[in-house]
Amino acid sequence: MADTEHRFKYVFIPADESIPVEEREGIAVGSAGGDILVDLLRPHFLGGGSFVDADAARREAERHLGPEKAARLSPDRLVAATESGSTETFALVHPASTNGYRGVYLYTDECGKLKSLPENPRALELAQRCGIDVRHPFHGDAFVGAVKTSPPPMRNVSFTQHELDPGSPWMLIAPAENAVYAETFREFMSAVEGKATREELEHRRTSVTEETEGRRSRRTSEGEEIPPHGLRLRDGVSTYHASLASCVDAPVSVENSCAAGGVGVVTTRRITRGEAIWSEAPLVSIQSPSNVDEALCCGWCHRAVGDIDAYLSLTCGAIDGDAARGNGTDRASPPWIAVRSLGPSLAALAEAEGTPPIVRCKRWRNRGCKEVYCGDECARYHALAGHDVLCCSDSPLSSDGDVREEEASGGGGGDEAERAASSSASALREFFSGNDNLHMIARVVGAMASAVASGQTWDEATLRFRAFVGIPWWETSGSTGAEKRLAKRSMRLMTESAHAAELNVAREADAAAEAGDEDAFRLARDVRNVLHSFPDVLSRLGLDGVGHLLGVCDMNQLSMTIDGPMRNVCRKLLRVDEYEGADAAKQTLDVLLPIALRAQAVRDAEDAAAGKPRWGGEDRYEGDEEEEEDRYEGEVRLDETADAEDLFDASRRLFGGFKGQALFSLLCLVNHSCEPSTAARFSSWKGRAMVRLEALRDIECGEELTMSYIDESETLEERTSALASYGFACRCNKCVGEGADRSNDNSDVD
Repeated sequence: MADTEHRFKYVFIPADESIPVEEREGIAVGSAGGDILVDLLRPHFLGGGSFVDADAARREAERHLGPEKAARLSPDRLVAATESGSTETFALVHPASTNGYRGVYLYTDECGKLKSLPENPRALELAQRCGIDVRHPFHGDAFVGAVKTSPPPMRNVSFTQHELDPGSPWMLIAPAENAVYAETFREFMSAVEGKATREELEHRRTSVTEETEGRRSRRTSEGEEIPPHGLRLRDGVSTYHASLASCVDAPVSVENSCAAGGVGVVTTRRITRGEAIWSEAPLVSIQSPSNVDEALCCGWCHRAVGDIDAYLSLTCGAIDGDAARGNGTDRASPPWIAVRSLGPSLAALAEAEGTPPIVRCKRWRNRGCKEVYCGDECARYHALAGHDVLCCSDSPLSSDGDVREEEASGGGGGDEAERAASSSASALREFFSGNDNLHMIARVVGAMASAVASGQTWDEATLRFRAFVGIPWWETSGSTGAEKRLAKRSMRLMTESAHAAELNVAREADAAAEAGDEDAFRLARDVRNVLHSFPDVLSRLGLDGVGHLLGVCDMNQLSMTIDGPMRNVCRKLLRVDEYEGADAAKQTLDVLLPIALRAQAVRDAEDAAAGKPRWGGEDRYEGDEEEEEDRYEGEVRLDETADAEDLFDASRRLFGGFKGQALFSLLCLVNHSCEPSTAARFSSWKGRAMVRLEALRDIECGEELTMSYIDESETLEERTSALASYGFACRCNKCVGEGADRSNDNSDVD
């Protein structure tokens, strides 16, 4: 399915006042989110202008890198760096609840002054009209655009030329909003400079909860009485449900009068078999801990990262996950599989997949954190969702709580606050172990804390999760003891980890402020605000609220599996002979098949260790490519005589991809049937993790959509047992018919 396009307007303000202002259109492809104008405008800022001031460039390098590192840069390198296109953003008004979380930004050439570009008086006047005290003029051309940050993900929205009018609504309130933002910034700086952060957090650590003994203080960290969590309230839910279909451009509506007795999703037009009804990104999602060392995927958007060398070396057992993430392994020597040295066709196929390079968590050196990202933007989103609470390796720390001494970028390795944060995160991760539900609840609480920190009310922050049907976790499992103890201990450990992480991030904000690094300070401040909200969210939820959210996750989340990049390489191999000839196809297969056989041996060993039967047999496809893509291959087994079709059939098992859990705002409202009318198809590994809902048959207008939560091919008894944890019995035609047949059989016996 082709990526969706999102068009938006932005405005060009030339530095030359004789050239009129111009409204332009941008196109965002896919749903990964982020401000694409930063990259879209970069080509406009390429070049050095009429003259590049090398002395000024060196002063800037010293300010950012320090005198010692800057001295190593030659004048030519300084000038070349200055001439490269780099976009600087300047906030005219920050996203906030008062403006619908719509921020307006000015985009300029970061090196405009160094390039001796002319001043832009119209851009300066615009900033001043917004109530901003601009101390230096803008140099070169400028652009104005808007982004919306809530509901996530961040995305570009239209900013029109008419909005440059001084009487436009956003500009009239901008001075007041910027004054509030500036005051908040000054208060935080005062707290940092006065060293008040440590005392504040020490006080909070002793006053928030008494969860160790199973008792909870019903007060916030500031001593205020905690109101009920309200997760079962339906205020605003109907309006929210009504908005979901338009958000993903789906021909459906969420109705309250459905056969299941709750809400369901109903078509608003006729749907034909095979049609993709809609696609959507997860509301919250995680990569299963057991999958982290099997597939290199972005910790936020779950896109495959790294290169094919790493994937092949990892899947055939030549290296482990740490080596694949690039932790000190020399790729020039074994055991790495170097694709480029094996065959030109395979290398070309692999490079065509375009997996982005790995961006590691900034604390991987001093904590061993395994999270990787497809770029800095996803790392930022993950940090703003509370990643620091679980930022550590899977291995517990030593008994004395030591962490690695190497200095990480912004990590502050080895000091007291870093040790405390690392130790607390390690204790939490060790307790969570491989429990996907506990990892999901940390992501859900992080999403709520992020919403609260951004200015949303409690009702707004919880709305997306109140919209799901849920019962306490311990009721879905039929137990009340073990699950309650798990939830209670998780709350205490998450609270402790958030406290320690907040103290550490506050120190990073202090260091960034002293260094004059405004970007690093802003990020640290925002992350600190999320971590500050984390314990208060847990306090308000209480054990009952956390149990309810765990039940929501348990009942509504989907197991999400996304093919890795080798799957597409193997698909393309099927057609190599069409455009390169049979010899090229055979050469590529000869290179790839031995690697696949090694991977098969690794999978066999894993199955044997897990007590599973040996993989075998054969189940070739018949039909078109779409059917082949979505059907399960069966037990295809490779040997030395395997061809390209065999390799493709086995590729999903041999070269695995992402596996995890996800909540989807609209998809998870589709009710169950053992005769489903739709099926969820998870998107390819390119871009953000997505799911598309596909019609399995023709569906009439006004008909309720259904999907299967279980394996509908099992017997009636097995299906009934599998659905018991969901709290309902299926009443579809298949179940009713099989039940009637069973009753008739029993009557005949009597």
